Parts: sequence; C-alpha cells; structure tokens
Amino acid sequence: MIGKRIFEIGEKYYFENMGVRNIVIGYRITDKGKILENLVYNHLLYKGYNVRIGYYGEKEIDFIGEKNNERVYIQVALKIDSKQTAEKEFGNLLKVQDNYPKIVITEDTFEGNTYAETERAASYAAGDVKYTNADGDMILLSYLYMSDGVVSGFELDNGDTMTDTQVNGIPATLIVSSMEGNFSSVTWRDTASNIEFTLAAVADESVIIAMAESVSLCNSTN
Repeated sequence: MIGKRIFEIGEKYYFENMGVRNIVIGYRITDKGKILENLVYNHLLYKGYNVRIGYYGEKEIDFIGEKNNERVYIQVALKIDSKQTAEKEFGNLLKVQDNYPKIVITEDTFEGNTYAETERAASYAAGDVKYTNADGDMILLSYLYMSDGVVSGFELDNGDTMTDTQVNGIPATLIVSSMEGNFSSVTWRDTASNIEFTLAAVADESVIIAMAESVSLCNSTN
C-alpha cells in the first residue's frame, strides 16, 4: 500500500503530523505529490477552514475549504507537465459555477496564466469585457439583452466549423477556427434573464466550454 492509502477505507485520510507519517510509512521521493496534498490539507485546517472533498459530477476537487460563509476550491498537483494534466486540474475548477476563489497548487512555476480585466464597454442593452494576461493573450466576453423571438445569426470565416453543444445544460453554438492563432467562440442564452453570451478565445474547444461554464450572473450596485 502506498502513502495515505494505508489509512484509507473508502475516504481520504491525512496525517496531522508529517513526522509520524514518515516514521510509519517512510519517506520516498515518489511520495512528494501525496505529501504536498497532505501539507495543503494541514494548512487549511491551521487557517481555520472546515475542509472536505468535493465533486462536480464525477470530477473530484481535492479540497473545498469553508470559513465564515466563504469558500475556496483547491486542486493540488505536484507537476503540470502535460496538456491533459492542465485540463484536468484547471478544468475541474472552471466548471464550478460560483465566484469563490479557485486555486491550483503545484511545484511548477507559470508566467502569463493570470487573466485580468483590462477593458469594459457597456451600453443599455449590450456590453463587452476583455481579459488579458501578461503575454497579451485575450479572452473576450460579450453579452446582449435579447428581445423575445429574436434569433441570433452567425458569420463563418473560411475553415470555421459550427456545431451544437451545451453550456451548463443550456443549448449553445460552438464555432471553432481552423486557423492557428484565430479566435474560437461559444454562444449561449440565459433564458431566465434573456441575455445572450459569447465567449471567445484562442483555445481548444474543451477549454472554451469550461471557461463559458464558469460565467455566472451576479447582482451589482454599480
């Protein structure tokens, strides 16, 4: 048996004292991922969080910490050295539909992966928000208040493909560009508020859908 599974019966169990863990199991360099996860769990407890493991559908989220009516979602990965790992660790968090902090903890260092709002334009019935990272990569989010019965139209460039998909169970239209460096997009309508959203980015289909599923409406006094 390896790592924490020596004390695991259908659930995850962690050591409060890592020294005891190393005495019982012994330290192995291959256990660094398990040790990092255990350390994150202990730190959340130290900070006063009530910690549990969460799921979005069948996708596991390592930790959900709750304190004072606030919440934080955390994924732990020793290395993010492949596209599949990145999609798993970041994608699971992007699918959570709220605005609480979502964090990936890893030994790897990244630059240019944090997007910040850099531009916003809004009118009575429409708006556009641009998010940019340090490398100049952009995510564009547009919204439009739709009148009843109005149907959207789409204009395709050469090589674009248009397919039906879903965003959080809502029918959506995905347009994927075949040209490297061109934007792909997904458009869907929140029927409760009659707002149509379009999210565009230079990214794979799965990433664009995951980003779209993280969009949520909130009340604002601004």
